[in-house]
This record gives sequence, C-alpha cells and structure tokens, in this order.
Amino acid sequence: MIRGMPPSLYEPEPLFDMASHPVFKPGALDGSIDRFIYHYTRWETLLDIAQNGLKLNSLDRMNDPRESKEWFLGITSGTDDDTSGVWRIAHHYRKLVRAATFCSDEHIDEEERKSVRRGYARPRMWAQYAGNHTGVCVVFDRALLSERVADTLSERPGGWLVSGRVSYVTDQKDDPAYQGIQVISIPAEEAVSRFYDRHRDRIFLVKQTDWRDEAEFRFLAYDPVAPLDADDPTDEHSAFVPLNGCVAGLVLGTDFSTAHIPAAREFMRALDAGGAVVQCMWDRLSARLIPLGDDNGRWVVCRDHHAVAAHLTFGPVRPKPREGPESAPIAAGE
Repeated sequence: MIRGMPPSLYEPEPLFDMASHPVFKPGALDGSIDRFIYHYTRWETLLDIAQNGLKLNSLDRMNDPRESKEWFLGITSGTDDDTSGVWRIAHHYRKLVRAATFCSDEHIDEEERKSVRRGYARPRMWAQYAGNHTGVCVVFDRALLSERVADTLSERPGGWLVSGRVSYVTDQKDDPAYQGIQVISIPAEEAVSRFYDRHRDRIFLVKQTDWRDEAEFRFLAYDPVAPLDADDPTDEHSAFVPLNGCVAGLVLGTDFSTAHIPAAREFMRALDAGGAVVQCMWDRLSARLIPLGDDNGRWVVCRDHHAVAAHLTFGPVRPKPREGPESAPIAAGE
C-alpha cells in the first residue's frame, strides 16, 4: 500500500475499479440514459447464453396477453366475402415475430431529469425473472449489442428488424393494433403485410400499463421465409445473437449462491467481459453493489468495510453526570 493512502474499503481488493466504471461507479449515470440495457435471468442459463448467444422468443411466450393471445382485428372490405381468415393470417404473421427483451435506465422525474432509476436495481425484476434474487442481471452496451443484432438478423430476405423502448398504454385509442386491416382488391396475405408494415414501429412496442415498471427495451425480428425457431437446433436461421464484446458488467442477486460464482466467472471469461462483477445487496429501499475480488485464485464477494463505517455514530457525545455533592439529587422540600 502506498504510504499516506487510505486502506481499501473492500477486502480482498476488487477485480476492477468501481469508482471509474461507467455502469457501477457511485452517483448519477453519466452520458446518455440509453447507453446500457439489462437482461435478468436465472443463474442456470449463464453458460448457455455464453455458448449459444441470447435467444429471441416468440411473442406468444410473452407475459402480456396483448401479445400472447390472438387479436380479432377490425377488417374493412369492399365485398361481402368472408374475411374471417384474415384473423388467422394476422395471428400467424405475429407468430413469426421474435423478441429479445431488456430493462433500461429511466429518469425518476421526467421533468427534472436529475435522478435515474437504474436498470439493475428493480426488486420485482429480480423476483420475477432472476429466480427470486438467486439469479443475475447482465448489463449490455446497447450500441454494441444493436450492431451484433443487426449483423445477425438484418440480412433475412423479406424480413425486418425493429428496436426501441416500449410504450405503456391503457386507452385503446393509444394502441396502434386497433387500426383496421383494409382488404380491398388485394389478397388477404398482402393486406395483413401492409397493415403490419405500416404500424410495426409501434405495434410491437406497446404493452399494457401494468408492465410499465419494467421500462422495457426490445429487439424485434421478423422472417417470413424461414421462421425463427429458437427451439430447433437444425434451423440455420435460429434466433440466437452472439454476445462477444457486448457485455459491460454482471450483477449477482442478493441471494446468489457462492457455489455458483465459478459459472459467473466462466460467463465473463467466455465473452471477454473482464471482471466487472458485483453483487446487489438491499438495505430497505436502497441497492448497494459489492464488487468481487480474487482470493488465492478464487473469485469471492469482497468483505465490505462501508457497512461498518455506516453504523458508526458521529456528532456530540452527551457527557456523563459528574459524581459528588453537586450531582446529587435534590431532596424533596429543598
């Protein structure tokens, strides 16, 4: 240790410098609030993600019934022909859309824009998607991941790729899916394609307002020629995106088992992500990040001396009563 320098607040020494890390350094988020996006998952999936990449799932596997259930869309037709088949075509189209979903940072007060709610500090996300705090939250550099998604999926003939933040609505008039499909002098398949082409930048980026706390960002891909079957290992167009060079950090849940730290280490090694790994600990409404360090070749959660300092009492100390006649109690009647 350099003479005159204060002792480290962590033991052993952290694997990386939290004070200068763009994701984990204390204080407000610097730069664009869209710089990072976050993916919550169980610890068991870490090595699968490192090896195979991030999987895009079909919309019928989403939690929001607006996305997973069939739509009975309005239809405008110039004839008396039966148009009920348009619904089935429209539903089949949506089954060929795949999504990769993430959480994002967001301003707590949109008008003031001073404080930021970080994407890795969402208790409900930890509970719902990360094994009730036993899993992880993977931090991605959004720009780098966007490039990787485009390189992997944008060359599909006749397909499209869309990304963006999700909007949360309650009123039907704010949902572009309530626009009608016009089947006038064109085949039903073409009418459905025109409908989605016209509204896709919004229609697949809307969810019910109950999900607004997720602050979701998503990538969406559509392929009409070769369906993106994420469960078919023989599909050369499988919907997996490699992640090398895209991971900016890894957050372990507060109940992440120390026995699973080797899986986290291998995940970061396989993706060339370094040692930017922290554990998220909770104290009432606050999330505290504790870095990992190297202990004789093993990665361990550092012992945190901040916690000791936080419980010290600073300020004036009330003096003890002086002993002797002056401090004796006054007798009744005196």
